[in-house]
Amino acid sequence: MTQLPSDASSTQAVIVLKTGQRLDEANVEPLMNGVHQSIRDGVEVIIFNCSDLEYITSMGLAALLRTRKLLRDHHGEHKPNSHSNDDNGNIARVRLVNVSSHVQEVLKTAQLLKVLPSFEDVQSATPSNFLG
Repeated sequence: MTQLPSDASSTQAVIVLKTGQRLDEANVEPLMNGVHQSIRDGVEVIIFNCSDLEYITSMGLAALLRTRKLLRDHHGEHKPNSHSNDDNGNIARVRLVNVSSHVQEVLKTAQLLKVLPSFEDVQSATPSNFLG
């Protein structure tokens, strides 16, 4: 059984996973192992804390998009009344917090800001229907 990173935290069906300094071919697999375990455990929204993230490659971007697809395939799409929906009005199941300006620019260049929304902190990234 894959262990979630020790810096992962969970509230109901939302989990926060920390990315580390690099999101590239060397560390995408452990991150995805945590994602798969989270989905098996019933997590519906994954918030990636990018506070340490300095470098992201196309493999890292692909891992974020793959996470989005896995969550949508597993839980389907629904349209709650939320300000944090994706460009199709569906709940954004993958959210990013504490994103540096450099990584934000990479996301913008890759045209991923609409499908991978970023927030200032975990509380603002947590969908209102999951707050206790």
